[in-house]
This record gives sequence, structure tokens and C-alpha cells, in this order.
Amino acid sequence: MTAGYALTVVLLTGVLVLGARPLGRSGWRGRLSWLGGLVTAEVPFLPVAFLVLSTGLAVIEGDLKGAGWWVAGVALTTAGAATAVITARSLRARRAVLRTFDAELGTGPEGQQAWDRAEARLRQRLRWERILLAPLPLTVPPAVKRTTDVSYGPDGRWHRLDVYRHRRRPLAGPVLVHLHGGGFTGGRKSFEARPLLHRLARHGWLCVSADYRRLPLASFAQMTDDVQRALAWTRRHAAQIGADPDLVFLAGSSAGAHLALSAALAEFDGDGPVAGVIGLYGYYGAAAIGSGVPPVAAGGYPATRPIGGQRPFPALIAHGTQDTFVSPANARAAVDRLRRVTAGPVVHVELPGAQHSFDLFHSIRFEVLVDGIEAFAHWVLAMRAAEAPPVRGDRRRGRRPG
Repeated sequence: MTAGYALTVVLLTGVLVLGARPLGRSGWRGRLSWLGGLVTAEVPFLPVAFLVLSTGLAVIEGDLKGAGWWVAGVALTTAGAATAVITARSLRARRAVLRTFDAELGTGPEGQQAWDRAEARLRQRLRWERILLAPLPLTVPPAVKRTTDVSYGPDGRWHRLDVYRHRRRPLAGPVLVHLHGGGFTGGRKSFEARPLLHRLARHGWLCVSADYRRLPLASFAQMTDDVQRALAWTRRHAAQIGADPDLVFLAGSSAGAHLALSAALAEFDGDGPVAGVIGLYGYYGAAAIGSGVPPVAAGGYPATRPIGGQRPFPALIAHGTQDTFVSPANARAAVDRLRRVTAGPVVHVELPGAQHSFDLFHSIRFEVLVDGIEAFAHWVLAMRAAEAPPVRGDRRRGRRPG
């Protein structure tokens, strides 16, 4: 058995095991589990295929002799078991999302009617050909036009955003503004949530992914100012190209989820509320300190900030049960606080077996969650369409239901 094959076997089997069972929930063990399971927790089929291919080549070249056969057998058996565990957990995502949405959105006559119309989007067939053969969103779909590095503010380095829209069809959906993660110190707008941006743009949404200033050059207040500036740019340009500036959903991944929620809570004091907030594996405040995330928000959770009255926007908070970078307890605590200060429903989905950064791939789990995000948005639009005609002075006057 060659050293190259032995190293390949150890590494691939190791990361598959980390994807199925982390070493720990925090500290260096949690970080190592996240890094090792970053890919395998979502798309275990790729490393398994590479492991099988490597073993096949080793057999053809006669490298497996004596103990080599035992090593290969143990590795393939372990990798297969880990893949089975990861896949089984991923397949439970649809049930978890359906159960949570039904409990949170299907309440009351109007809510139940709206949910009945939106629920079909959560029962769509999974695109197995993409999940198995092309899970990496390396290219923009042919139907989607992406315009990169559009300036939305005075800082030429950080105030840039990418715009996604259908190449030929007119805009027929809401608007999504996404904020990347990176612990408030790094990250970039073209990295996370690309399967979400691509899907929604294909379905007629206008999607924006924005950069923002970061630590240590900018304060947390300046970051939220950047989010407000990106929102203002999006609303202004959405109206110019035919999208509805009053139907803007604000989303974020990791640290971006914190910024999205903070900006949404402040937004009502400015240009009006966002249509909804979507947080993906978010870091929401002080409870995550100790995991290596800088405590930039002096007030702790965004939902504990002093506010006057309840905010009207609904929220969807999605977190993995196996997140070793930001504990699921952090999201649970933020949801509890958010439910006290928003009049809209707060849908909290815990995805079985999901790690941090689960939005990087066309995986079983994230494809189901994207279905859920679409269902959530259509529920919001249906509820808006069912509202009574606004009275004079209501900011919603003239708003299209979608």
C-alpha cells in the first residue's frame, strides 16, 4: 500500500466521520469538526466517490497487498456508515421544516389559508441529479444574469454588491438582500447562499448580495449603517426596474444574520419595515462569545435593543443541530427574545445534523430549506394580500400583494 493511498484513505474517512459525528461542540474540537466536516456534512457523496475511485486505482495498480486490503475494507466500511448517517439526517430536513412551518404559519383562518397555498413549494421533488453530480454552485445558471461589484456607497472598497435577476423574464417575485458571514472580520459577497440566490433569481426575484465594512476598520454601528445604505440602494433601484420596493426580504449567513436582524429592527424607524428576515446559522450575540466570535454588539442580542413597540416583520431563523461554530442554543435564545418584540411570526427551524455554513452547496438539506424560504415568502405575500384595505396615511397604501 502506497503512502499516497494511505494518506488519502485516512483524510477522506476522517472528514466523513467528522461530518457524521463532531469531536466536540466548542473550542478547538468544535472548530476542527467544522473545518473537517464543512463539505462532508452536506455533500458526503463527493469524498465517498473519490475514496472508491482511489481504491479502484490502487487495486488496478496492485498497491493493495497484505494489510492494505484490511485498511481499504475498514476505510470503505467506515465511510459508508458515516455517509448513511449523514444522508439519513439530511432526509429528515423536509419533515422538520414542514412540521415547524405548519405550527408557526398555519394558525388562524387567514394563516391556514395562506399556508395551504404556500405549502406545495415544500413538497417539490428534490433534484437528485444536481445534488449527486453538481452540488457545487461554481457557475451562475444560464437563465440568471449577474451584475458584479455595483457601487452602493462612498467607500469604493467595501460598498459593493452583486445583483442577480432573470436574464429574460420580467420581475415577478419579491426582492432579497443577502449579507455574508465571516465573523465581522472577513467573508465576501460571492461565497455563501449562492444556491439560494440562483434559485430565487431563476424564479423571478431580484436578488442582491452586499459587502460591508468590517472589524477592525469599522464599528458595529458602521456595519449596520452599511446594511441600511444597501437596503436604500436596493429599494431605489428595485422601483426603477419594476420590482416592488416594499417587498424586500433581508437575509444573512452567520454574522450576516446578526446584521440582518439588527438592521430590520432599526429599519422601521427609517424607510419602513422589511417584508421579512431570514437568518441562516446566525451568530446573534453574547451567548456565542467564547466560541471565538468577537463580541461586537455591546447590547448583546439584536432583539434586546431598546425599541418602541413591536416590529411588524416575520422572521425565519434556521440553524443546524450539529453546529459546532455557533451553538444552536444561541439561535434559540435569540428566537425567544425576538418573539417578544415582533408582531409577525418567528419560524425557528432546527435542521437535523446540519453544521455551520450549510448554505454553500446544492445539498439535500439546503435544497429543502430553499423550498422552505420560498414557501415562507409566499405565505408573507398571501397574508399581505388578505389584509384589509389600508386607511389614509398607512405606509402600505398602494403596495402590490406580489
